[in-house]
Amino acid sequence: MKIEIHLNNGMKFTAEVEGYTGSEFTKALNDQKVTHVNIGDLVLNKHTVLLVMPVQDVVGES
Repeated sequence: MKIEIHLNNGMKFTAEVEGYTGSEFTKALNDQKVTHVNIGDLVLNKHTVLLVMPVQDVVGES
């Protein structure tokens, strides 16, 4: 699944993540023992993540 990650400093990343589930990612973000999270090939400080959302590819737009 292709997802887009928005950070609190205005940066935005796109990542391809196999088997991404929002509920599992939420568990990692809410775990007090965890300071960083992996999203695809990215490693981010969990306190900088504002939004993670699926990317819809637009087909046939001209």
